[in-house]
Amino acid sequence: MLTARYYDAVLFDLLTALLDSWTLWNEIAGSEERGHRWRAEYLRRSYETGEYRPYQALVARFAQLQPWPDVQQTLMALQAAGVTIGVVTNYSERLG
Repeated sequence: MLTARYYDAVLFDLLTALLDSWTLWNEIAGSEERGHRWRAEYLRRSYETGEYRPYQALVARFAQLQPWPDVQQTLMALQAAGVTIGVVTNYSERLG
């Protein structure tokens, strides 16, 4: 339960704050350690190239992503407290 309010709105990143993309990465990679290495390498390469590629071209299993366990409860508590919530993403607006 929120008792004090220090903000008017909260923005959440879709693929890391709301959806548990890490578990899917780990599953596809074969282990948590390999999934971590994979994410670190793809981020390194992404920032190194400077050229944007649509995320949906890279993730064929997007529909399997699940929210983190406390997402629904947290969003409902914020909504009940009158806090405006929003989602930001560099993923597909349609799929997001």
